Amino acid sequence: MSFLNYHHLRYFRAIAQTGNLTRAAEHLNISPSALSIQLGQLEAHALHIVLSNLPVPRDA
Repeated sequence: MSFLNYHHLRYFRAIAQTGNLTRAAEHLNISPSALSIQLGQLEAHALHIVLSNLPVPRDA
């Protein structure tokens, strides 16, 4: 699991602002595939945070 960093947030912001992964990659001067990998890492990190904060069910 990689850690959340400034680049993840910067890339997410660019995607949100442009509304398009390809345009965001052009704006950031990186390839769309590299941006997609970074976005996947951000998604994995966010999912880890959500799942690690769920209560553990007790057996009935």
